[in-house]
Amino acid sequence: MSVLPPDLAGALELGLRNLLFWSLKLGLIAWAAAVVARVLPVDHPGPRLALWQGLLVLGLVLPALQPWRTAIAGVDWTLGLAPTSPAPSPALAAATTDVSLGLPWAPIVAVALLSGASLLLGRLVLGLVRLRVIRRTARALAAPPWLDDLRAQVAPAARFVTSDRCPGPATFGARRPTIVLPTTFGSMPRDRQRAVALHELIHARRRDWPVLLVEELVKATLFFHPAVHWVVGRARLAREQCVDAEVVQSLGGRRTYLESLVEVARLAGRAQA
Repeated sequence: MSVLPPDLAGALELGLRNLLFWSLKLGLIAWAAAVVARVLPVDHPGPRLALWQGLLVLGLVLPALQPWRTAIAGVDWTLGLAPTSPAPSPALAAATTDVSLGLPWAPIVAVALLSGASLLLGRLVLGLVRLRVIRRTARALAAPPWLDDLRAQVAPAARFVTSDRCPGPATFGARRPTIVLPTTFGSMPRDRQRAVALHELIHARRRDWPVLLVEELVKATLFFHPAVHWVVGRARLAREQCVDAEVVQSLGGRRTYLESLVEVARLAGRAQA
């Protein structure tokens, strides 16, 4: 028997049932998209990115396209306690109450979902605080003329800083993106410096960080759904591939870019050792 008032317990169970049905629909849509992507592969990462981002948006707006049930046992839980349809017979109402309100799983599941989302959202907030600390303690990079020219051409609003708190290059910020470079950046050959800087500048020009932040919010809120994590992962892979393709096209070849990625990974591993 539920420890919650009947009205609240019924509304809670109805919401969880709607959430379950939505989760099943999103899983089926993700599975269908995976089959289509497998059968009809797309060579360019741009359309793949659009596919996965569109799928994520579709999943989030599904409740608006097909409204969730808001009534149980003749009671509208959204608008109040006014019956939305003729009241059922006493026997049917009693049976519905016994089945829907007597289950103890609804409060337990609700607490587990809220606890998990709160924990992951808290971790996301701590990550944002860490980025704020990195930005405040970072040192402005005395960029050589060629690097200033590259920034002016690709992402004029971005600024370069260096920090020993960040083992690898990273870009964050919406209005004025900050590109954090490791302190080992200056020891890299110039062609590899250009490849690394160009990669981050393209991220800044594309305004990828706000999108990534929204994805993290969605993952934290819907942490229980594996399809959400899978779709976000595919979208991020396609996004990186889009940036990589632009860098390779700008550099005129893959070799220097691949060497720069190896160099960054090596230096990051040394910094964390």
